[in-house]
Amino acid sequence: MKLIKILFFILVLFLIYFSIKNIDIELFFNNFDRDFINALLFAQIPIFISSIFFTLRHMFFIDKALRFSIAFNAMLLSVGLNYIVPGRISELIKATYIRDKSNIGFSIGIGAVFLERFADLIVLASIALAGLTFFAMDIQGNSLIIVMFLICLIVAVIYFEKNILFLLNKLVLNKKLNNFLNTTYQHIKSQVFTKKFIIGLIYTFVIWFFSSLTIFVFLNIAGEIKLSSLEILMILLGGAIGLAIPALPGGIGTFEAIVVTILIKYGYDFNSALALAIGLRINNMLFVLPYALIIAFKNGTGLNKLYKDLRKKG
Repeated sequence: MKLIKILFFILVLFLIYFSIKNIDIELFFNNFDRDFINALLFAQIPIFISSIFFTLRHMFFIDKALRFSIAFNAMLLSVGLNYIVPGRISELIKATYIRDKSNIGFSIGIGAVFLERFADLIVLASIALAGLTFFAMDIQGNSLIIVMFLICLIVAVIYFEKNILFLLNKLVLNKKLNNFLNTTYQHIKSQVFTKKFIIGLIYTFVIWFFSSLTIFVFLNIAGEIKLSSLEILMILLGGAIGLAIPALPGGIGTFEAIVVTILIKYGYDFNSALALAIGLRINNMLFVLPYALIIAFKNGTGLNKLYKDLRKKG
């Protein structure tokens, strides 16, 4: 695992070196004009709307009495801190923050997070299918195979309930951990592939619609080439893959590399493509990251309280 992380880190450094080496400084900075600033500002509107639907979806999957303000802070805290912490650790903060500010258990929050990721996988698979014959077949095919494999694996885990519970009881001897895993599993099993999950999936499609609208608004104001809806979807898919690759926090480097590759394919030169990729990065962080840091310093994340409670029980 450490070797893989080191290799990813070396890859990111190589991409950064390659980018710097091939930048024409004057042409690169010419892209950061008034249109670029306007694009950043206007794109915050669909980002904010998307954040609202993120919150509503999480509240829907939790299925407990929860104030909107608490859920909204938890969502923004998780998304914002994802840009500065490694992996997807920030996903846990949704559950710890809500646990700290309400009476909803940590296992319920983790179950909701799992349902969110499952719904996101379904949407990503749909996007990949829509553009399978449009973009590079090798990239699209591999990503689609991975997504479909994960979906099939999750479906198998959910439907073989007796086998899964039997394995949990045999392999997990710690009673508290066993109870936690059973509670989380039962919460997930009770909601997936039900009418409730379908409604949650609709929320997810709306979220990804506003995510694609964010890219559309930014690139069609800051960029010189007008992109079609399908091309925007391919950038959305590529960016999502780049963010998911476990290199540096928030997919730094990998996100930009994939987006630059796609934009060059659509007619942009390297300098413009790199400036727009960086712009999309700034765009995603402009509202979310400062808000997350304010909430973290003002209200905490709930991690410390969870740790203390676990130590007391231990």
